[in-house]
Amino acid sequence: MTWLERISNTAIDRMPSTISAANHAKIDYALAAVTLGAAIYFMRHNKTAAIAGFVATTAELTNVAMTNIPGGLTKSISFPLHGRIDMGNSALLASMPGFMGFSETPESKFFYGAAAAISLLVAMTDFTGTGERAQSQYLLEARS
Repeated sequence: MTWLERISNTAIDRMPSTISAANHAKIDYALAAVTLGAAIYFMRHNKTAAIAGFVATTAELTNVAMTNIPGGLTKSISFPLHGRIDMGNSALLASMPGFMGFSETPESKFFYGAAAAISLLVAMTDFTGTGERAQSQYLLEARS
């Protein structure tokens, strides 16, 4: 296990798991809407950041639409797997400014903030339905 995984799992295990699957889906859709709005706004100022925003929006919408939770459309993947993909989407958002060459611009701050918001959402979501704090191991065992 890498140092980053250990830090992530420690954060997940210490946060209260109070967000239900239905509320998680609502927050995911809201984050996708905000990201889409930011991407549209960035079109005037930074086309590269706008493209990154459209990619991030697509990734988030696809993840929530394919999950077997209230608000999911195809119900193709499990909720714990959705959480793992959310962690990947968080990493995607955080790395886009550097990867796409706009890390020194004001638009990059949006991506870092959105990555933090998704990480916090994952850490506070009750993936087991039990309300237990320590759920990182459950996420690690997630399968489709």
